[in-house]
Amino acid sequence: MRRGTQGPARQADLEVAVKDQRKSAAPFIGTVEAAEVLGRPKSWMYDGADKAGVPVYKVGRRRMYLRDEIIAFVRSQALVGAV
Repeated sequence: MRRGTQGPARQADLEVAVKDQRKSAAPFIGTVEAAEVLGRPKSWMYDGADKAGVPVYKVGRRRMYLRDEIIAFVRSQALVGAV
């Protein structure tokens, strides 16, 4: 197998891991839920979020976010004295 490529078995393992992650009470959320937490449209999560510095993890083609990091990001955007 060439470096940087994934065989069908490895890809299947990743897909199972992602599905299991969704079913558990793990802190990872997908793009739609992250957009809801931020109060932004889903489309913003693909371009605007990168520019704004929203922390994101990529598993294959899928973007995943840690809920606690999204909340911390929102808190970091507070204006001084506004809290």
